[in-house]
Amino acid sequence: HAAGVVRDDTPLAGSTIAEFAETAEGKIAGALLLDELSIGHPVERFVLFSSGSAVWGQAGQAAYAGANAFLDALAHARRARGLPATSVAWGAWGGGGMVDESVGARLRRLGVRVMEPGAAVAALEKVLDHDESHRVVADIDWRRFASVFTLARPRPLLRALPDVQAVLDGEAAGQDAHEPSLAAELAGLAADERVDRLRDLVRAHTAKVLGHSGPDSIDPDQNFLEAGFDSLTSVELRNSLAGATGLRMPATVVFDHPSPAALARHLSDEFGGTRGGDPHAGDSLSALFGEAARAGKTHEGLAVLRAVAELRPSFDAPDELAAIPPALKLATGPGEPALFCFSTPMALGGAAQFARLAANFQGLRDLFALPVLGFAPEESLPGTAEAAVRTWARSVRDAADGRPFALLGYCAGGIFAHAAAGHLEEMGVPPAGLILLDTFLAESQVVDDLGPQMVEGMFEREDSFGPFTNARLSAMGRYYKLFRECELGEVTAPILFVHPDTPLAPSLSGEWRATWHTKHTAQEVKGDHFTMLEGEAPSMAHTIETWLESL
Repeated sequence: HAAGVVRDDTPLAGSTIAEFAETAEGKIAGALLLDELSIGHPVERFVLFSSGSAVWGQAGQAAYAGANAFLDALAHARRARGLPATSVAWGAWGGGGMVDESVGARLRRLGVRVMEPGAAVAALEKVLDHDESHRVVADIDWRRFASVFTLARPRPLLRALPDVQAVLDGEAAGQDAHEPSLAAELAGLAADERVDRLRDLVRAHTAKVLGHSGPDSIDPDQNFLEAGFDSLTSVELRNSLAGATGLRMPATVVFDHPSPAALARHLSDEFGGTRGGDPHAGDSLSALFGEAARAGKTHEGLAVLRAVAELRPSFDAPDELAAIPPALKLATGPGEPALFCFSTPMALGGAAQFARLAANFQGLRDLFALPVLGFAPEESLPGTAEAAVRTWARSVRDAADGRPFALLGYCAGGIFAHAAAGHLEEMGVPPAGLILLDTFLAESQVVDDLGPQMVEGMFEREDSFGPFTNARLSAMGRYYKLFRECELGEVTAPILFVHPDTPLAPSLSGEWRATWHTKHTAQEVKGDHFTMLEGEAPSMAHTIETWLESL
């Protein structure tokens, strides 16, 4: 049974029942008919062609993945009935068919190589010789696939594979092969010459990843996200530069150092200072806070972070800054209002947190992410909640430039988004709407109850959003204090309050959902506090877009 229909990538929330059925029918109905018609006949082989999408998932192909998962389950069910069945979850077949040139190129970027038909048939013979109910046959570039697949969070499905473990352990240890000649060249350069050489290197690798003609097409000062980077291309650039330089880099390096020029300066510092060691060895707060959280002393750990924040420079008014930090555009589209996003001020916050959400708004409306002030070690922290809110409000006003806009806040960022909405209304530039994503009021007992689970989830994602430097963690300590102190007034903007349908930890008992105290429209989306913006980002985007269109 090799029939199948693949539709264009469509989020599950954006699919109709008819579209889902059309995709599933060829797989499911055909398999069920074959199963029924084969009863009573001497069938030696019952072979189902399934897909790797049913094993590891594929964005935009929920119906196709689900239909193929049905084939896998049917094979197991037939075996349980004493009947022959083998379901083969295939990677990408070459030679035409479902995988054309453009699909093949996209899959190769994900680490799924296109198999020659002859090799695939030979593999099928081996699978049938072993006579098992379910096997996966795919040509995988584990270095690329594992990096992308584990970007959002750890993946137990892959971690048990020795090849994957070697890749991930090698990345953590910074053991990528590199060009000795480049290292020798850089070692002999003065600091400013080294920066220039690395800027050329970053631009060249950026052009290659984005498919541009050459480094001259890359603006050294343009933000990577504005240039079109997403979670996949950020990993590609990280891997490419790590291979060239031998330096250890987190998957979020393009978000932490958001332009070719900024990244070149960072790499130059690494070569000139911590080259050969762990570039974050001095960031002891991460280990200390992690140990405190694991020991059940999350609040004591936060007190340490707040104390460290007191040692950093701070500002009490936007005018004390050399410049108002600009909002970063992650998506572009003609729709109004534009959307300005406040991330969580936890250590994993920042523009990268909205990268998946933004991808679903590309072509629909402008989406901006506001900076978390003080995440970089050279930045000052806001001394008061009012200072932070007024600065963010200025960033929104400047970027909106008279166009209609709405605000979105995630987690504690929702508190600051609400406060900013009130301040903007006082400034005479009111937002068209306010969206709060699983935002807890400071006085809610749920904040204390969920604190340990949130911190645990944060550290589980350090490989994707980290490293959690002293600057990020001390900023988190300050913002936790400001979150508790932030005063919320009345706002006239309509409010959409979104909460997930899954608790953060299965063992939680009692009330775990966030609630809001003023008039609002409530919507529930799939996922938990973290995954609602990760794997469930398409569903979240559909909910938000539907509400914005109703304003």
